[in-house]
Amino acid sequence: MPYLGEIAALSAAAGWSVASLMFAQLGTSLKLDPRALNLFKCVLALALLWLTMWVSEGIVLPSPDSSWALFALATSGVIGLTLGDTSYFHALLRLGPRRTLIFATLGTPTTALLAWVFLEEPLTLYMLLGIGVTIAGVIWVIFERQPAPITRSVESEQEEKARVRREREGVGFALVAMLCQAIGNILTKYGSTSMSALQTSTTRLCFGVIALLVWALLAVSVRRHVAKIFVRPSTVATLTVAT
Repeated sequence: MPYLGEIAALSAAAGWSVASLMFAQLGTSLKLDPRALNLFKCVLALALLWLTMWVSEGIVLPSPDSSWALFALATSGVIGLTLGDTSYFHALLRLGPRRTLIFATLGTPTTALLAWVFLEEPLTLYMLLGIGVTIAGVIWVIFERQPAPITRSVESEQEEKARVRREREGVGFALVAMLCQAIGNILTKYGSTSMSALQTSTTRLCFGVIALLVWALLAVSVRRHVAKIFVRPSTVATLTVAT
């Protein structure tokens, strides 16, 4: 089918945009720890992907063709999913979905640049033009300013300082998420030469979930926020749909 890859990419982007709105709304309203959100998402995604792989390909355990491929996929899962997605959720709760998704667009050009350096993939003039337009758009968002109130009390000035600090943290988390995503993509390319997309994704998720579980065992607050998710069935349902 022509343009199948392009259709899949656009569908994934649209789905992730809607999911980001749902994650941001729940995370903000319930003040959930981003690590707890990411753990829920990754565990559920792993279960669904493993079931799909088992039914469609008849494979229970993916088997990379070498220890290097396994190491690349494991590292990709930890960097891209454990660190990258957690940073993405931190940015989402600080900047909101609109600005966070704009920062996320940097992931594709960064991946292209890393692939040019490490995988010797070509960069065309149109690709470079697209990278330039994307970076310009993100710079515009970084320097975007909200209108200041006409009158300021001492309390509003403190709130303004807190908002600016929170937004700076959000920008930092968004950039970390973008870089982790790009590095994860490159490592995935190294480790997926002999595996299907389903097997590759399942392997990455497996190691990402393991790292998140270790993180949760070491941090009491993560376990408390995971328990908070299951207090309301509506919260579980919304996060399940978002995942």
